Amino acid sequence: MPRLTEDQQLLAQSAGKVLGSGGSARFRSLRDQGAHIDSPLWDQLIELGWPAIPFPEAAGGLGWGLPEVAIVMEALGRNLSLTPQPTPPAGRWWPWPGRRRSGMDWTWDTVMLR
Repeated sequence: MPRLTEDQQLLAQSAGKVLGSGGSARFRSLRDQGAHIDSPLWDQLIELGWPAIPFPEAAGGLGWGLPEVAIVMEALGRNLSLTPQPTPPAGRWWPWPGRRRSGMDWTWDTVMLR
């Protein structure tokens, strides 16, 4: 197993704390309500800057890469989070009608679990 840098370890710990263990109960509740996105959680992720992880600092991003995206994706998957996700494997990022909320020109494409 690859070793994580100190920054990656902090990101993994932060993701664990932020996402907690709401998991399947929260997912089922949101799904049963017909929600496609957990808006309060998505707003929190925007505040943390996580959608900006893979983008260069010069473009307003954090300038991190695939390992950091993978750390966040693992935590989102473990929690069954209904949030927009990076679109694998091409690494393309799609425009989002509400992108002004994040102040960025890009965001994570929505992946729906049905």
